[in-house]
Amino acid sequence: MSKLVFLKRRFKYLLIKLLRLKDHSHKVALGFSLGSVVNFVPTFGFGLIISVSLAKLCKGNSIAGLIGGMFFMWAFPFMFYLNTVVGGYIF
Repeated sequence: MSKLVFLKRRFKYLLIKLLRLKDHSHKVALGFSLGSVVNFVPTFGFGLIISVSLAKLCKGNSIAGLIGGMFFMWAFPFMFYLNTVVGGYIF
């Protein structure tokens, strides 16, 4: 199986799993948003653990937090660059 086909199937699986969560919509949205906001801060490999923990801590859905953390993982280098540029402007 090709790597691209594998990634496509995994993305579809996570999307279906997110849409079929049996929880209140507020908890799912809270978990997803907290999981995705972790990627705006450089976590150096601990992003998924932090996103699930933060979702559980704020009483959101932990699976949605995991999916939210994985959703923007590809953009980590770009977000890290933006963090350094904005930090340079602030200082």
